[in-house]
Amino acid sequence: MGTDRTGVATLSGAVKVSGANNTVGGATTAARNICTTVRMDGGTGNRVQGNYIGVGAAGERFEPRGYGVIFVNSGLNHTIGGSVDPAGTPPGNVISGNGGSGILFSQQGSDVSRIEGVLIQGNLIGTDVTGAIALPNRENGVFNTPHDNNTIGGTAPGLGNVIAGNVGWGVLLRGVQGNLVQGNRIGTDLNGTAAVANNSGGVKVMTELDNWKCRVARDNVIGGPPESPDAGNLISGNYGDGGVMLSGASSPCGSATDTLVQGNRIGTDASGNVAVGNVDGVTIFASHNVITENLISGQSNHGIYFYGPTDTTSARSQENRVENNQIGLSAAGASLGNGVSGIGSGIYLKLAENNTLANNTIAYHRSGGVVAYGSQSIGNTFTQNSIFSNKGGGIVLVGANNNQKAPVIGSVSVAGGSTTVVGTLTSVASTTFRLEFFSNDECDAASFEQGKTYLGSVEVTTDADGKAPFQFQHGGGAQNVTATATNLSTGDTSGFSACGIPSPLVFKVENDGDVYADGTYQTPAADFAEWWPLADSRWQMADGKPEPGDVLALGPDGGVMLAGLPGAGPVIGVHAAQPGFLAGGSQFAIRNSQIVIPVALVGVVPLKVSAENGPIQPGDLLALSSTPGVAARAMPVTFGGRMFHLPGSFFAKALEPFGGPGIDVIRVLLVGQ
Repeated sequence: MGTDRTGVATLSGAVKVSGANNTVGGATTAARNICTTVRMDGGTGNRVQGNYIGVGAAGERFEPRGYGVIFVNSGLNHTIGGSVDPAGTPPGNVISGNGGSGILFSQQGSDVSRIEGVLIQGNLIGTDVTGAIALPNRENGVFNTPHDNNTIGGTAPGLGNVIAGNVGWGVLLRGVQGNLVQGNRIGTDLNGTAAVANNSGGVKVMTELDNWKCRVARDNVIGGPPESPDAGNLISGNYGDGGVMLSGASSPCGSATDTLVQGNRIGTDASGNVAVGNVDGVTIFASHNVITENLISGQSNHGIYFYGPTDTTSARSQENRVENNQIGLSAAGASLGNGVSGIGSGIYLKLAENNTLANNTIAYHRSGGVVAYGSQSIGNTFTQNSIFSNKGGGIVLVGANNNQKAPVIGSVSVAGGSTTVVGTLTSVASTTFRLEFFSNDECDAASFEQGKTYLGSVEVTTDADGKAPFQFQHGGGAQNVTATATNLSTGDTSGFSACGIPSPLVFKVENDGDVYADGTYQTPAADFAEWWPLADSRWQMADGKPEPGDVLALGPDGGVMLAGLPGAGPVIGVHAAQPGFLAGGSQFAIRNSQIVIPVALVGVVPLKVSAENGPIQPGDLLALSSTPGVAARAMPVTFGGRMFHLPGSFFAKALEPFGGPGIDVIRVLLVGQ
């Protein structure tokens, strides 16, 4: 049907199915049809099984024509594919190589007809008959707009589809409600071991505005609870916007809302132990959604990426919950960080408001575990997470969360098996805060403090001067204690405090005048930094401002910018994350309408490096590489048979090795120029 008798040449025509309880094809090879399009036109209980739709008799590509399977008008309880009979041939269809989407739920005119109860199960959508090689549908794998209460996949073995290799999204849900996407392999081969990318991304849920009518995407489920292990999808290897995208925050109709993304493996192979990364794992441009109990690791960039519109009137990504996820670890708990091909974070928030990150494990990232960027990212609460082994720090606030200050730990003492932490919070006056305390395997000498094991919390209220002394007691032993502060009125959470360890009595004076003579003082790093304004935006990179670890230079207007960009002057220092000594205060600020950042001038700091001039060994001198903001080995000159470095040709000395590939962060000693 739609081919010549050999099943090779493409002709016009399609199969039209209406009425009730009809079957096109069947669960045996002999029952298979070879066709270009199946049109489901109303009816109930019809089945399409075991067919080659868009491919030839040998599974080869046709000349692409229309859609593979298209639903029009109304229709209830149809099945495309079906459950697997262990004794027979799987009834799934191969739906690939079509000129439009593999499966399309269409909308006729301005009226939304009812197409519900459809099961799409056990099919290969976008691959060849082996499920290993892309045979793309030229639009999406499955595109549903705007029909409710349908199921793509299922919660039992064999019900999931392979949806991979498509030009558009693997699954695109637009303006739909109550749909289930479960048990599929989206962006990988049939075995779940190799990428067969969907070009736009894995799964997208978004609102719809059509003919001036709004339809909000609501109550859709991607995955399922861990107690139903076959409900989770494997969403890996996808390009474009990555694994899962929840969208529509800037739409006049509102965003995708009440979406549940649960129990999926995103960015790994089927075992959960090998990276098969998406660009980003989960992208959230939406509100009131829940991301829970997923394994999100091995992406090229960020594990979870929040963003919003840049104007000041549109709704942002807000009031989402990210909880109980494993981010940056393998299923076995080993290192499998996001940011495989760059400096990626576990969770990156930009233009995001009032979101909650709770009880997640976030580890092994090249940048921060959690990075919140920009003065419009406010009210974000980070609570009871386990954050450790992230090279850029645990929680990094770059002007976000109203620059909420961390507590200052004055002393940590252990007596009788109990740990007591004493210190002071200095913040907004007459406000109640929750202080959370964490134990760590070690303090981070590079100032990137984190919080691995949650110990507990206390609430304190600041006085009229904004100060609140605190004392926290933990019933067991604790080492290398850090703390965060959350403003209970706004939801803003700070970064981690400097690390406190039990040690003999010392004396210290803080920049704000607080004096401690009852416990430990340990600087969070061994560098000295000053606040410095950023250069005018036209001298900056298009994708954002400098990050901690970048090499900085003077710009034409006297501000700092990435060294090596056009207009940059000599190197002056390195973007510090949490310097040991910071002249002028301890928080990011906007002063006199200028954004300022801490610039490390001397001492030990983390620095971005590459191996473009050869492997770096401890003691090597470092200079600027060909990549803006990144250092490499300084190359000596030869004169009179001797090799030496000219004064001013280097600015740092390596304290750790790096042999490539790509870009990484190591500790260095700034030695000036």
